[in-house]
Amino acid sequence: MFRTKLFRMALIVTILAALFAVPMAAGAQMENGLDVAEGAVVSGTVDITGYADASNFEKWDLYVFPNGDENAKIFLANGTDAGEFSATVDTTNFPDGDHVLSLRVVDATTGNYQEYLVPFTIANAGAEAAAETPAAEASSTMTETVAMTDTVAMTETVEAPAATAAPVNGFDLEDGVEVSGTVTVTGYADTVGFTKWQLDVIPFGNTDDAIFLAYGEDAGAFSQEVDTTNYPDGDHQLRLRVVDDTGNYSEYFVDVTVANGGAEEAAAAEVVATPAVTETETTTATATTTATVAAPEAAPAETTAMTNGLDVQEGAVVSGTVDITGYADAPNFEKWDLYVFPNGDENAKIFLANGTDAGEFSATVDTTNFPDGDHVLSLRVVDATTGNYQEYLVPFTIANAAAS
Repeated sequence: MFRTKLFRMALIVTILAALFAVPMAAGAQMENGLDVAEGAVVSGTVDITGYADASNFEKWDLYVFPNGDENAKIFLANGTDAGEFSATVDTTNFPDGDHVLSLRVVDATTGNYQEYLVPFTIANAGAEAAAETPAAEASSTMTETVAMTDTVAMTETVEAPAATAAPVNGFDLEDGVEVSGTVTVTGYADTVGFTKWQLDVIPFGNTDDAIFLAYGEDAGAFSQEVDTTNYPDGDHQLRLRVVDDTGNYSEYFVDVTVANGGAEEAAAAEVVATPAVTETETTTATATTTATVAAPEAAPAETTAMTNGLDVQEGAVVSGTVDITGYADAPNFEKWDLYVFPNGDENAKIFLANGTDAGEFSATVDTTNFPDGDHVLSLRVVDATTGNYQEYLVPFTIANAAAS
């Protein structure tokens, strides 16, 4: 039966369902169902009671079907104890109107369930006066209105859907899987306030060397092709970041082993040469540089025309796959790192490539992995002793939409 009761409750609660045969009033055997009269009119906070049991009982689940629509069902409560149960529901969390209560009694072996349905009506509008009625009087009135009914509707046993659990974030890959050639990486990404997912490869588990693979702005299942011949054989990780509208993110990892063996030469023969940076992206001597970050002593004067920086003209407009070239050296050279700052935001920097050989370098970048707009390329030349670096910045624009 329903009775009013003070209770704080979140909009989303859990499902109730239970099966158990115990004696009922007047010596009758208790039957599965809800102690709610069909068509009962309720308001405020109420207690829903009932009975749930079965020979192979696992649990009971309680739902509300808004306007009778099972596809829009909302979980209310559940329990794993067979027999009588009770759940408190704040009906103000739902719109006024005709709805349906659903009690599902679930079988532990098959996952199938028996379902018991009771239509009822929520009428909170105009119930303010009733809310002022003394608690004892209100309880008595409610008891008479929603008396026990023997006409609770019961469906046949329903076969549980093949996949009743909600999808979870992560990869559809077995941990430690061995891969080679081009593989399709699939998974799922969603969260409250979802803005995007980002996929990276972590070479040999070193997050400082993370390499950006792809991103997407659609929540749910995703799929991305990855050419593993771009990475050395060995144990690496794939990282999935699911980002919300606050800029925070959750991370999910899976271990993978790249095992292309001696396939590098064959793979190289199949690679189609990527277009060089367009003519407008010629070498420039005006690449912007930030102040040296705790930089080591200045390098001696160059004996050649080569200077540190990127062979990309400031404001260059690029699309598709491009080769980014440049020069990096120093007296105590350790390595060079290449990043992109999306929309110029250093805090959101994305690793592109690095190398430990001083001098000229080249890195191939697929610009379709990034949104169109104004970004910044960053070249960092790192000192082997201090870890400090000199940084060279070049603003550029990605315009794949126009190029298509």
